[in-house]
Amino acid sequence: MARVISVLPSPNELGHLQSILHTVLDKLAPLRVIRTRLPENMINPKVEKIKKKRDRLYRMYKISQDVHYLNKVRKENKKIKKTITSETKRVFQQKAETSNTKSFWQMVNQMQGKVPSKITTINVNGCPTSCPATLAACFADFFEGKIKKLTKNMPCIRERSKETECMPDFTIKELEDALRYFKTKMSTGPDGLPMRIVKFYAQKRPQVMLTVFNNILKNGFPDCWRIARVTPVPKKGDLKNIENYRPVSNLSSISKLFERCILHRLMALPNYASLLGNHQHGFRPSHSTTSCLLQLKDEICEQLDSKHMVLAYSLDLSAAFDMLRPDTFMELMSERIPRGLLGMLGDFLTDRKFYVEMEKEKSSLKCIDRGCPQGSVLGPVLFNLYTGLIKEKLPKEVMLTSYADDSYVVIHETDQEKLISSAESCIATHIESLEAIGMKVNEAKTEIIIFGKNLPSSKVKVKGVDVETKDSIKALGVQIDKELSWKPHITKLKKRVLSVIGGVRMVRNKLTQAQATKVVTAQVFSILYYACAVWFTPTLGSNLKKTINSLHYRSLRLIIRDYRQKVSRDDVTERTKRLPPDKWSKFVLASLFMNMFATNQPSSLLQKISLNTFTQGRKPGLLYSYDRSLTRIGRQSTRNWLGQALGAISAPWTDRLLTKDTIRIMLKRAFSYNN
Repeated sequence: MARVISVLPSPNELGHLQSILHTVLDKLAPLRVIRTRLPENMINPKVEKIKKKRDRLYRMYKISQDVHYLNKVRKENKKIKKTITSETKRVFQQKAETSNTKSFWQMVNQMQGKVPSKITTINVNGCPTSCPATLAACFADFFEGKIKKLTKNMPCIRERSKETECMPDFTIKELEDALRYFKTKMSTGPDGLPMRIVKFYAQKRPQVMLTVFNNILKNGFPDCWRIARVTPVPKKGDLKNIENYRPVSNLSSISKLFERCILHRLMALPNYASLLGNHQHGFRPSHSTTSCLLQLKDEICEQLDSKHMVLAYSLDLSAAFDMLRPDTFMELMSERIPRGLLGMLGDFLTDRKFYVEMEKEKSSLKCIDRGCPQGSVLGPVLFNLYTGLIKEKLPKEVMLTSYADDSYVVIHETDQEKLISSAESCIATHIESLEAIGMKVNEAKTEIIIFGKNLPSSKVKVKGVDVETKDSIKALGVQIDKELSWKPHITKLKKRVLSVIGGVRMVRNKLTQAQATKVVTAQVFSILYYACAVWFTPTLGSNLKKTINSLHYRSLRLIIRDYRQKVSRDDVTERTKRLPPDKWSKFVLASLFMNMFATNQPSSLLQKISLNTFTQGRKPGLLYSYDRSLTRIGRQSTRNWLGQALGAISAPWTDRLLTKDTIRIMLKRAFSYNN
């Protein structure tokens, strides 16, 4: 390997660098096969060897009719079963030790007899087609035609002039910082180079990689990096219908490393936070779907406590990431981003191409004049910047919170008639602002909810279409109902968790207790307690709490193999060393707040929490439980939920310099299972 790397061509051209990396890949290929070899369909080559011996003995028995050979055949059959059992157990234990959730569940589905969905036949113009080359061409035409149909009545993209100002060269430190964000995966893009090889070479020869990247800063984004390999992935519905597939793009690994370096320059801008706005929680450090949901719930409950009527709505954007206009992006950011950096971002967005690959058959290249590439490093951030100025167009009294292209707006008024009128006006302004930057709103999928008990459904006009209000809406994976009872959410949650528990139970006998604990925590609890800081309040209905407790202990009984529930819940907690549900929710809540306090992000959310928690004159707001037994929902009870969670931490945490390590230690001591 050292010999291959020591003889280097000139690194001034990208093609030379790619040829070097392909040479390294060829040298490492045999090692990779040996290191990652796993029995296919849980069958080890040893089993095949034993089967051959058994078949040979059985043929000898057929010829000679000697019982001695038949007994040997039976012994070989027992040996095959024993080998398959041991190898299956070994494979599952190996999968359980890795962080790859997808590969683990592929094995579980294989045991359940579930075959992964494969594209075999697609109806094209009423005729079934199964030829890979034809399918690739049809999918490419469909994905291209979908964007053309959405942009049919929109103005053409204006050509941009080449930016003459260049960015300063990258440094070794910037390259090292960018490399930390990538895992050593073996998946490849159109150039056939996995990130493992790119990262390995960049760490061994950083100066060569820097030379190539700095040349790109001067000469422009390479054409070969503008090409995406697209794979159709099925959605819900009939798999023979081409409309039930979404495109998933694979890009060059070297391009992603270069994009990460550009992103660090972008995030280092003094006005970067203001460009995104306080309402955006997607693809930002210390932000999450939970922080977005907390901000949404806070505004709803605060206005309900103020005796206002509250309406929330969400707009559905068709192909949101594919509708970004490069010319509009450059115009919006012209006064906000330095010219050299903005020129590189514009170069990254223009002249993109893609092709569809089906079973190694490729379609022709298709050109796309708009959109931020999905699967890229820069794409999600550029989309956030593109839509970040929408908040300025909306009325000041409404609240907007977003996670990527999912946006939620909360409107409040003193009576229902004014509420609906304000909602119609705000929705019209919102849609007009989105269409002004090239977005396409699907009015039929707009979701609207009015909060309150025993309220009849109402109709709100959205671009001339009457949209009826719903009893509950789905926001970032959480069902929010108009009474804030969280019953619809927990009902759906129960069904999903029971399905996962059934899958884990099938493989429990093949795992050690430590591995089973890891699997249950990672696979079951991650679903059961998702965003529990939002919905698992102390005043949650008693029956709903019983449901969560039942699911919690049912999953823990898998660890100790107590399928008939002979062990008490206290003993289950002691033996599994896992917190009960009420402590677990407080642990999640305290952890969330402590991390916000340490990073001061999201800042607007942190300010409201501090105002409502650490002042003597407590104001209505976030993270308090709400008494649903009263006539109006949203009325606060006397219990301070956040205060209870932080009360478990006896040490004065406010005087400390909090880091991730100190937060972890404090929470581990405070929420120990035996406390």
